[in-house]
Amino acid sequence: MIQAIVYRSGTGYTKKYANLLAEMTGLPAYDLAGGELPEQGAEVIYLGWIMAERVMGLEDARKRFGTPCVCAVGMGPGSAALVIRIRRKNKILGEDKAFYLQGGFDLQRLKGPFRLIMAVKVREIAARLEKKPKRTAEEEATLMMTKGPYSCVCPENLRDVMEWYRKQG
Repeated sequence: MIQAIVYRSGTGYTKKYANLLAEMTGLPAYDLAGGELPEQGAEVIYLGWIMAERVMGLEDARKRFGTPCVCAVGMGPGSAALVIRIRRKNKILGEDKAFYLQGGFDLQRLKGPFRLIMAVKVREIAARLEKKPKRTAEEEATLMMTKGPYSCVCPENLRDVMEWYRKQG
């Protein structure tokens, strides 16, 4: 039985999703980076921001909790192929569930090397998307993220996670 939501947020968008999910489920949300956490071994829904398809903080969460559901939060559009790559790269095996949530991006909230790396990546992403004659709504949102702070965080994006959660009951 899922007892809590645990998250690691880089710029605040994953935290927003975790808090929304907490409101929708009635479960408490905890920041893996500090403070109070659920008891060791608790079953949790884990949310983490992604970098190069790696869910940040997931390894630490797995050392402390059961993680039958992992939500990766990123700036780009989601796809079934992306979820498969995230599952492989993060060793999300068997019946454990993986979801991708398009979050948000704000370069100014990043620190140190992440900020330098993403300053270059954002220009590359923007150039690639601007060349496309037609863009999906998700691609359009990603392009907006390259121009300045922009968020896609909303309850509707948690619909599949909530459907999975309700089936666990």
